[in-house]
Amino acid sequence: MIGKKIFCLVCGEEIPRDSTFCPNCGADVKSNVQTRTSLPREEETKVYTEKPVPQKSNGKRIVAAVIGIVVLVAVAGFFLFSNPPESLSYEDESQDPQTSVYVASTISATEYYNEGVSLYNQGRYSEALAKFEKALEMEPNNIEAWIYKGNTLDDLGRYSEAIASYDKAITLNPNYAVPWFNKGIILGNQGKYQDAITCFDKVIAINPNDAEAWAYKGIALELLGRTNEAKVCYEKAKELGYTG
Repeated sequence: MIGKKIFCLVCGEEIPRDSTFCPNCGADVKSNVQTRTSLPREEETKVYTEKPVPQKSNGKRIVAAVIGIVVLVAVAGFFLFSNPPESLSYEDESQDPQTSVYVASTISATEYYNEGVSLYNQGRYSEALAKFEKALEMEPNNIEAWIYKGNTLDDLGRYSEAIASYDKAITLNPNYAVPWFNKGIILGNQGKYQDAITCFDKVIAINPNDAEAWAYKGIALELLGRTNEAKVCYEKAKELGYTG
C-alpha cells in the first residue's frame, strides 16, 4: 500500500504524488509553486550613508553642526532600533568606500512554503521540512503546509509525526480529503488496516468518486480477509477509472 496525494498548485485538484503532470489542467507537478499569498510580502529597503562633515571656519557654526549631527544620529538610532531589520546584507562596497549601503528584508510564509515544495520535489526532505516549519511558525493555519510537512515526515520515516501533521490539517478542515487519504496510506503500510479503512471511508464520504480511495479500501479489506467487500470496492474503483 503506497502512494500519497498532493494537490496541483495551479488548479487545486488532488493528484497522485507519482504523477508528472496534473490530470486536470496538465501543469507540470514538479515545477509547481504556490503563486497566491495569504500574507502580504513585507519588504523594506533602508539606506544609511555616512559622509564626512565639512570643516567650518566659524566656531559657533561648528558647535551648531555638531549638535545637529547628534540630533540626527539620535533620531536615526531611534528608528533603527525600534524597527530592527530581520536580515542585513552588505552591498556596493566597491563602488564607494565612503558609503555603506544595507538592505533589510523579510521572507513571507508563502515564500518559505514555495521553497519547501521545490525542495520536496527534488527529494531534499530535511531541507524541505525546515522550510515548512518556518512557514507554519508564521502562518500556523496553512493547511497545505501541514499536509506537505506530513508528506515530508513520511518520506523521512517519521510516521507518527507525519500522522500528527495530517491530524492538524484535518482539524483545520475535516472536509478536506487529502490528509485523510495520506493518513490512511501510512496506517495501511503499518498494518493498521481497520484504521486505514476508516480514513478511506472519510475520503469517500467527502468525494464518492475518488477511485483511489475505493481501491485502497479494497486492498485493506482484502488484507483483513474480507474478500467479498474488497471485490465490491475494486469494482467501484474500476468503474470510476482506476487502473492502478
